[in-house]
Amino acid sequence: MANIDTYLKKIKEAIYGKDVRSSIHDGMEAINEEVENNTVKQNLLEQKYDEQIKELANENPQLPEIVDARCGFDTLGNLVKQKVYHFNTIQDMKNSLTLIPGDVVQTLGYYEANDGGTGKYQIVNDNTLIDDGGSIIDLNNDLKAILIIEN
Repeated sequence: MANIDTYLKKIKEAIYGKDVRSSIHDGMEAINEEVENNTVKQNLLEQKYDEQIKELANENPQLPEIVDARCGFDTLGNLVKQKVYHFNTIQDMKNSLTLIPGDVVQTLGYYEANDGGTGKYQIVNDNTLIDDGGSIIDLNNDLKAILIIEN
């Protein structure tokens, strides 16, 4: 923490406006410099911590959740923890306006429930993907549903 006692004493002892402004400026400059130094230290610490987590996950592949939580990797472990929305058909999923990127959807059928066309999809916002009627589905809210292949 910045020691600003000397700057505070200068402010208290200042008689003229110029001296007060100068003392306040010097005190603020000392505080800003310390904040900037601490920010740099924090960023370096965060980077080192992220690298250690990645190394740990590489050594112990059964811990992908740690990497998900810290580094934002999209793994099956992350998808399993998400709430899954259920729709009877692909058309019902397409018509939903409440889905957002990151949601997971389970359809109970393609044209109607239990017709054999079940699937699990992740909702994404990627306009480069083209609807192919199966693994990529256009939704009515301009998002896409991507089939999740679990095995």
